[in-house]
Amino acid sequence: MKDVPTINPPDHVQVKLTIVEADIDIGIIPLVKWLNSFYGIMTRWSCEGDEEEEDEERIAERQLKDSIGLPYGCGPPYIVIWVDDSASELKEVKNKLRYRSVTITECTKGRIHRYHIMFSSKKEMKRIQKRVTGQ
Repeated sequence: MKDVPTINPPDHVQVKLTIVEADIDIGIIPLVKWLNSFYGIMTRWSCEGDEEEEDEERIAERQLKDSIGLPYGCGPPYIVIWVDDSASELKEVKNKLRYRSVTITECTKGRIHRYHIMFSSKKEMKRIQKRVTGQ
């Protein structure tokens, strides 16, 4: 993440401390690193997805299971990010991921701004990842 200067009272000494980590599938690491390079954006969950594309029946099954909290396997690639109130760069992320095969849904609860980024297939995620990260 980018360092942003902060103004603190003289008696407040601060140090950088990593307090969050996430398990990331190897195939989606470049995209996650790219997202986390933006100030105020932090990846919480991700999956590089299955090889097969979802048809309408599989999408409905996944949505039903997700709505009642049941696991449904991996399905298509996704990344869940938390976004700080001051993350003005979110607009740039949305513009760079503006493809028909990408859905970005805001799932904000309380004070945490949460976005679910879903790709239509693993193949599409890899194509977009290469385009935005060069990897």
